[in-house]
Amino acid sequence: EGYIVLVDGSSYTVVNGTKANDESSLKDALVNGDSDVIALSDDIDISDGAAPYVHIGREVVVNGQGNLLEVGNNANYGVFCNAGSEVTFDNIDVVSNGGGIVARDGAQVVFNNGSLQIESTVTSQRYLVYAFGTGTTVTIKDGEFSFEQYRKRGYAYVADGAVLNIEGGVFGAASNHPTDPTKPLIADGGQIIITGGTFGFDPSAF
Repeated sequence: EGYIVLVDGSSYTVVNGTKANDESSLKDALVNGDSDVIALSDDIDISDGAAPYVHIGREVVVNGQGNLLEVGNNANYGVFCNAGSEVTFDNIDVVSNGGGIVARDGAQVVFNNGSLQIESTVTSQRYLVYAFGTGTTVTIKDGEFSFEQYRKRGYAYVADGAVLNIEGGVFGAASNHPTDPTKPLIADGGQIIITGGTFGFDPSAF
């Protein structure tokens, strides 16, 4: 009790964890703090709910086990990593119908692998990674990152002393919106540091 088995090919790892298969079990597991790992045992879609997002404020590994997490809507980002959070995303496919992942107020976020996509139908500006606040760091080690090209979109907003480290991953093309394409926004001491990755645009724009 209190332990789960993670499956990776032919390897099985026993960890202090909880399995989540719907909105209620996922949000409860993120709040209660009893598990080091939360593993998705099925696709979870909370994008149509009254609160179509998740908030994280503690140290936890979210292991998607290859499952899909659909979050966000036209008015909301999908995943909020708040003050006090140290979050690692493993093998998870996140689709947001609004903005992607927010890291703020000193949050530490690592995206190891999987994918992050924005599928919002509105033309208003959205970012895949929205990071701000002194001490906030987001590190992308691998994964696939993309959005609908004919929209006002950007891969990153990094401000107020936050740092985005891009060590790997595949990034699609930049927005081709005709009147207001967005570029990465770096402001007020924010930094984007690139040491790896494949880009469908000139990354010197970062």
